[in-house]
Amino acid sequence: MIQRIQSIWLLLAFIASGIMFLFPFAEIITPESGHYIMDFNSIDDIKNREVFHTTYSLAGLLGIITFLNLINIFLFRNRNLQMRLCIFNSLLSIGAIVLVAYFSYFVVKNPDVTPGISAILPFVVFIFIIMARMAIKKDENLVRSADRIR
Repeated sequence: MIQRIQSIWLLLAFIASGIMFLFPFAEIITPESGHYIMDFNSIDDIKNREVFHTTYSLAGLLGIITFLNLINIFLFRNRNLQMRLCIFNSLLSIGAIVLVAYFSYFVVKNPDVTPGISAILPFVVFIFIIMARMAIKKDENLVRSADRIR
């Protein structure tokens, strides 16, 4: 049943994780007059118009998170697997948060970081996944209680 509330939460998580590919994660300014923009796959030097550092690990992780959110929507017949994938995907979202922080603050020396909208979205995806898992757990408990009545 795709119309369940957990499917809505997972769809919102999928949309939020897809939006992360569209907007920059951060604007980084250094005291040495360096100005950088961090995307999902690179940190670009605006002044010299070149790639300062690649962030392919972040791009791969975001791709996996987005793909798992999409797959998890259609696993409505197997609630246990859906709950496990929610836990795994929430751990991956925490990993994405850590990678964004690492690339924003530790790759460029002495940064002044202004987070973009995509820097907030891993938190939003994490919350949506947790909400979906709670709804799946509630649904599983309802099915088990109905089985006991029979």
